[in-house]
Amino acid sequence: MRQIKSLTLMFAAILVLAGLAATTASATELRFLPEGSEANPVKAKVKSGEGKLATEGNPFEIKCKSDTGSSTFIGKRRGSFDVLFEKCTTAGGIVACTGLVDKTSGSILVKGFFDLRRPAGSPGSGARIAYLPTETHFNCGSSVLILVKGCAVGTITPLNSKTKTGESVIKQKEGKDEETTIENEAETGTEACALKAQENGGTVVNAGEETHETLETFTQGGTAVEVETMA
Repeated sequence: MRQIKSLTLMFAAILVLAGLAATTASATELRFLPEGSEANPVKAKVKSGEGKLATEGNPFEIKCKSDTGSSTFIGKRRGSFDVLFEKCTTAGGIVACTGLVDKTSGSILVKGFFDLRRPAGSPGSGARIAYLPTETHFNCGSSVLILVKGCAVGTITPLNSKTKTGESVIKQKEGKDEETTIENEAETGTEACALKAQENGGTVVNAGEETHETLETFTQGGTAVEVETMA
C-alpha cells in the first residue's frame, strides 16, 4: 500500500513538472502577435531621427537627418522593410550621398527583410531583430561609390506586453556594429550577422549603423491593432 502511495505521488509530481515546463515553453515562444500572413499582413509605419553609417578605419561618417518608411510582418517571426533615409551627407555635411535609384539628392532607399531571433548566447530568452538589407549602392559626391550589404542586429522593445508603439535600436562603435552575432533559428548556436561596406569596388570592410527606429500605426486588414513581441 505504501509503495502504491509513493508511486502515485511520484507520478503526480512528474505531471506537475511537465505542466510547468509546457507553460514555460508556451510563454517564451519567440513570435510576433497578431500573426500576419501574405494575404493579411500586419503593417507599421517607421520613422527615425538622425542616424549614421560608419566604416572601420575610415574617419568619414555618413549622416542622415531622418528616415521614414514601413514594415510588413508576415508569419511568426519574419517580415520586410522599406525605408527612405533623407538628407544624407558626409565630409561634415558638405558632400551629399544619394542612392543610385533615388532622384532626390541626399536620399537613400533601403529595402530588405527581417527575422526575429534570440540574442547571441541566450537561447530561450530575449529577442533581437536580424535586419537583412538588399545590397544598397549610393554615391557620395561624383567620385565615391559605396556598396552596403550583410546583416545588422537591432533590439526590439517592448517585450511580452501589448503596445501601439515599438522601438528598434542598432548601435555601432568605431565603424562596427556592437552586436555582430545572433542565435541561429533553431537556437542551437550562434551565427554571424554583420554589416559590410565597399568603396569604389575595393576591399570589403566592417561597417556600423546607428539608428533608433520607432514603429507605430500598426494595422491589419485596414484596422488598427495592438502588437506584442513574445520572448
